[in-house]
Amino acid sequence: MFRYSAKMFAVGLLAAIGAAGSVRPLGGRLRGNDAAATFRDCDTYCPAMVVVPPGKFKIGSPMSEPGRGSDENPQRIVTISYTLAVARYPVTRGEFAAFVKDTGWKVGPCEHWDGNSFRVEEGVGWSRAFHQTDRHPVVCVNWDDSLAYLRWLSQKTGKNYRLLSEAEWEYAARAGTTTAWYWGSREADQCRYANGADLSAKAEGVVAPAFVPCDDNFAHTSPVGSFRPNPFGLYDMGGNVGEWVEDCYHDTYVDNPADGRAVETCLAKFHYARVMRGGAWNAIPAWIRSASRDVEVPSLRADTFGFRVARTE
Repeated sequence: MFRYSAKMFAVGLLAAIGAAGSVRPLGGRLRGNDAAATFRDCDTYCPAMVVVPPGKFKIGSPMSEPGRGSDENPQRIVTISYTLAVARYPVTRGEFAAFVKDTGWKVGPCEHWDGNSFRVEEGVGWSRAFHQTDRHPVVCVNWDDSLAYLRWLSQKTGKNYRLLSEAEWEYAARAGTTTAWYWGSREADQCRYANGADLSAKAEGVVAPAFVPCDDNFAHTSPVGSFRPNPFGLYDMGGNVGEWVEDCYHDTYVDNPADGRAVETCLAKFHYARVMRGGAWNAIPAWIRSASRDVEVPSLRADTFGFRVARTE
């Protein structure tokens, strides 16, 4: 069975955005000239959104990229011909708590990574996985939990919120870059840009043997926006939490849509698995690369699993 280890609004949100750009309401449809604009659809529980411009990019990784997976090929040109709004951060614990409080949605226990393996641990769940504040990304949510949140947010705001497709996610993560990571080609720079496997996590015994010999000062999750953003102004696109996307998992890009749409046909040979992107707080640099893919059963919850929202209208 697949495991993440194998490949391994809260109060204060406006202050967190602060110098990165002001937040403004944006009514009606997103417009092409809104690129780089930032908005929220409500003042309390709504995620801060960044409007990214249309464009083209090459999904996947070249054969020469160190750490690449065999499912990152063939590279294909994907065209995002529409204006897309992407959440500035992964969904936070505070944002998810507002949904749970309003709906009574029940979230079951999740698998906990102890540094060697995942195991289901009584008392470990989205609100009590490890020390978190409302500004940390929510963890221990499965694909269905994320969809329930999106339905609620769409109903509350009257806007069409959804998960990103895998192609949209990589386009947003790369933000015009072609290097292994959106910050460049040096894995040694990870601690400035991403919360991953590092000295702090090693000291707590919660990482695999391979880690970066730098210190990001977080053994588990970090408050969203704690690291430098990518060129689109999006934070935590690498590390912190893995992010569910819409797509069913296929082990090749041969038949993937070239227009940014999700792959909607799930395959029994992959246990009807969905794709997760971005790595997490226990991920080595290879798993934080922009092209890196993870495959997970949609019913699974783990303390490295989160999600990010998007909307196009």
